[in-house]
Amino acid sequence: MSDTVLVAVIGAFATVMTALFQIFMSSRQSAAGAKTTKKNRIKGLAWTLVLVVAAAGGGFGYSEYLVLSKNASMAAFHDRIGNTLLAANAAPPAAASPVPATAPLLPGPEALRAHDDIAATVALPACKGDAAHAVSCSEQAVAPVALCVPVPAAAHITEVQLFARLESSTLPWSEHRTTAGQDVGAGRFVESHFERPDGDKAKEVCQKFAHWNAETGRIVRIVVQYDLQPTSNAQNASPTPVPKPAG
Repeated sequence: MSDTVLVAVIGAFATVMTALFQIFMSSRQSAAGAKTTKKNRIKGLAWTLVLVVAAAGGGFGYSEYLVLSKNASMAAFHDRIGNTLLAANAAPPAAASPVPATAPLLPGPEALRAHDDIAATVALPACKGDAAHAVSCSEQAVAPVALCVPVPAAAHITEVQLFARLESSTLPWSEHRTTAGQDVGAGRFVESHFERPDGDKAKEVCQKFAHWNAETGRIVRIVVQYDLQPTSNAQNASPTPVPKPAG
């Protein structure tokens, strides 16, 4: 039953009680045969007003009690929800399932064909000779600069691409490809690339460049291509001869 219906019921009950009281008072006065005086009328009205006010106050108080009880129940429900959420947030996350040590890093055959291209670029300023020691810019006087690229230790180097261009050039790198030993204008890549270890899991692929151009600087670049596919022993092994049937 809703609060509005309860209040209406209480009001109706108060009205009925008031009416019954008036009937009772009227019958009493009639039985006594006494005439109704002004004082008796005022007294009856006062009692009627008291009953109406008492009924209204009781109905209002009861409805407020129901509302407060409902609010308290909702507050307790919200508190339970808040405590549940706090407990869920405070709980440690579930541990992830460990990945098997034998699982490949890449699905399928891609784990055996992993490869990549890594580049290294360096800008070299124009060569400055040492006038105090009468040393001019020449290939024999300058020290080559090494460009190095880190790769996995198990990487198999398939190609090292070499590029060199003047610092004022705006052409793409593909227009400035060169080879080791080729003179690109007071500069060249010296010898071939070499490898050196860099810890247990990596190594460096390096290429030296000598720059003795005294008029302008130069930007040089190397691109290392490698492959992680291991050499299959089954491909290198000779086929097993099929035994001939006896007889």
